[in-house]
Amino acid sequence: MPGRAPDAIEQFETALRLKPDYAAARNNLGSALSKLGRFPEAIAQFQAALRIEPDFAAAHANLASALSATPGRLQDALVEYEAALKLDPDSAEAHNNLGLALANTPGRLPEAIAQYEAALRIEPNYAEAHNNLGSALSSLPGRLPEAIAQYEAALRIQPDFAEAHYNLGVALSKAGGRLPEGIAQFEAALRIKPDYAEAHNNLGVALSQIPGRAAEALSHFQTAVRIRPDYADAHYNLGVALSQIPGRVPDAIRELETALRIQPDDEVRQTLERLRRGH
Repeated sequence: MPGRAPDAIEQFETALRLKPDYAAARNNLGSALSKLGRFPEAIAQFQAALRIEPDFAAAHANLASALSATPGRLQDALVEYEAALKLDPDSAEAHNNLGLALANTPGRLPEAIAQYEAALRIEPNYAEAHNNLGSALSSLPGRLPEAIAQYEAALRIQPDFAEAHYNLGVALSKAGGRLPEGIAQFEAALRIKPDYAEAHNNLGVALSQIPGRAAEALSHFQTAVRIRPDYADAHYNLGVALSQIPGRVPDAIRELETALRIQPDDEVRQTLERLRRGH
């Protein structure tokens, strides 16, 4: 129930005062704490559940998810996902989440793809796994058409999946001659999630490639930085767009300076230096 996680935590804690070795209650308390971003406490509860019941597959999977959200604990998360899958090989969610962890581990993208595919063999209508498989495939040379097919599959299952619309928009924008379709997907993502900064930024990039739509592009870059003031790429794109407008070069320079403060980058630095020299 939205907003009731603190009340749930209170009930699980009461249960554990009455029965400290209640593994299911510790697992559920960990899940509630994870929802609130209290990952160190959640990890402690999942570990306690596993000391009581070492073959508790869901607790292994939940511990893995909490570890994945903790900086520096990705390798530990991989171990826990693998433990969960040894106990419950038919868990589509564990296969998908192991795929996510592997995708974030250098050099292990092929294994991530195999995990997403395993999840989809178990649960063919798993929209998130289709989306994640698309993201993995899009990172590999020559696999963009397959990535597009996976995003489209995700959206057939879940038409209001904003991230899949966004990812499909990115992929279509890279595919020759499909920029208008990419724009339509970014717009669809924003109808579902109006504060989606990445979609505003990438829609701006796409619109800036179409004659006569520079003003719309500028508006989307401005919206992106309002939503996420620390979004270096959007500040850079806004700066470039402003630099094309007579009299706006000083504003462009400020945006590029902001982008550079947030995230040092040679391309941004070179663009900024060119503008300063020309100004």
